[in-house]
Amino acid sequence: MRWWVFAIVAYVLLGIEVSLADLMAIESKFGPVQPRFVLLLAVFVGLAAAPRVVMIASLALGILVDLTTTWPLADGGALTLIGPCALGYVIGGYVLLQVRSMVFRQHPLTVGSMMLVAGVAIELIVVAVFTIRAWYEPVAGWSSTHELVLRSLSLFYSAVIGTMLAVPLCALTPVFGFPSLKQTGQRGRRW
Repeated sequence: MRWWVFAIVAYVLLGIEVSLADLMAIESKFGPVQPRFVLLLAVFVGLAAAPRVVMIASLALGILVDLTTTWPLADGGALTLIGPCALGYVIGGYVLLQVRSMVFRQHPLTVGSMMLVAGVAIELIVVAVFTIRAWYEPVAGWSSTHELVLRSLSLFYSAVIGTMLAVPLCALTPVFGFPSLKQTGQRGRRW
């Protein structure tokens, strides 16, 4: 994988996720449902890259998401905690590595469905970490049930958008330096 291409695309998608989150949000009774563009990149890399690259890229994306997320504390302060999303993205990357041999990697519906699969793993880890953390230092307004529902709605919204964006993203496979996924046979020959 070409890491400089990954860094540019990660920067652009993180910027879109942070800056346009309020504009693209859909209001629900649980709160604003926002798409997760960084998850799209994690799934794209998870479907196409080598296993070691998937884990490193997932960790990097998780740390970026942690650095851009603040949580309100019960005393009125704000908290930026590196770890929950980083751990979640690494687990999500591992789940992708286990499942990707069973899917058609270049299909847009695969990207959307894998966003759901990896996203569930990521969000379960994040909610579990913050629920455990709330035992000794409460986070203002934290409810694990509420967070799971809101994050599930965000995952469905992200999967729909990810399915639409998968076509142009899959066209970038050679730019990222990923091997062609359409080759068949042991040596890439068609029989």
